Amino acid sequence: MPTEQYFEVSCSPDRAFDGFTDRAKIVDWWGDPNVYKTVSWTADLRDGGSWRAEFEAPDGARFGAEGMYVSIDRPTRLEWTWKADWEPEVEKTIHMSFIPSPAGTKMIVATEGHLSAEAQSQDEAAWAMIVGWFNRAVSEQGE
Repeated sequence: MPTEQYFEVSCSPDRAFDGFTDRAKIVDWWGDPNVYKTVSWTADLRDGGSWRAEFEAPDGARFGAEGMYVSIDRPTRLEWTWKADWEPEVEKTIHMSFIPSPAGTKMIVATEGHLSAEAQSQDEAAWAMIVGWFNRAVSEQGE
């Protein structure tokens, strides 16, 4: 059973959904120069469509992740699989919900897969960091 994480982002559900599905927007905000940055994101945004991301670490090392869109219901729900180069034996399904809230959008992120307790904890920390990057970009750009 996936563990749900709850985040508040200061934009509309439409903008939050687009932030996680529009490749130009993803490349703009997903990452931090001190951690890694997204250098490319290709996607066939439809149920059953594939996606692929390429990332670059501060030392120039490149790595990637890919998957498939399982279910898309703009702007309320996005489900997609994730398989990373650095953990090829693990495939996860990410369930994202975007719900209107007084602050803008309540995001619920749940990762499903055969994750150890340590891997689940790392995954939750990663999502907190990723949503933090998104929220920072939204705050800098304004609604």
